[in-house]
Amino acid sequence: MPNEGFEGMKYDPRVVTITLDLYFKGVSLHKIEDHLKQCYSLDIDHSAVYRWICKYAEIIEAYIATLEPELGDIWHTDEMKVKIGGEWRWLWNVMDEKTRFHLVSIITKTREIEDAKKPFRKAKEVGHKKPKLMVTDGLQSYKKAFNSGFYDHHQSCKHIADVALQESLNNVLERMHGTIREREKIRWSTFIELVGLSRIAWLARKE
Repeated sequence: MPNEGFEGMKYDPRVVTITLDLYFKGVSLHKIEDHLKQCYSLDIDHSAVYRWICKYAEIIEAYIATLEPELGDIWHTDEMKVKIGGEWRWLWNVMDEKTRFHLVSIITKTREIEDAKKPFRKAKEVGHKKPKLMVTDGLQSYKKAFNSGFYDHHQSCKHIADVALQESLNNVLERMHGTIREREKIRWSTFIELVGLSRIAWLARKE
């Protein structure tokens, strides 16, 4: 495998990739630390694990930005409620059904028509086209937002928006939202762990 991103690392790249794999499968930092000690006899503090996650997430994000996906003709859009900085916000996601390529994630305060237009507009920019079919739930904001961003007289792009159809047609994004909710649990656990680290460091300075 290429060594890009692993230069100067103290540990074998396989150890780093195993660590990242465990984290993104939902294992907490402390449990990863314990796993590395039990299975590989490595004393790697969970704060180091967190730094690896930050470092390689940036590398992966930069790589993904260079990709030009060959998208299909059916896209799915859905929204979910998330808590950011103690306040509830709406997370909008657009995904291609064929490739499962995640085109867009956008945060808004509300889910009005102008909010719904944003993920549609961004999806066209990222995908360099518009789909033949856009699937959403029955949120009223989607209809006018779709007409504004995708509708033409040739009906080159059609819109399916029905609450009753959401479960069967939009389950691609529903599964992803379930994954996001699981990740939020782990991130909260990570936050608690990091607060504990900060507390220990503060007490050490006081002593």
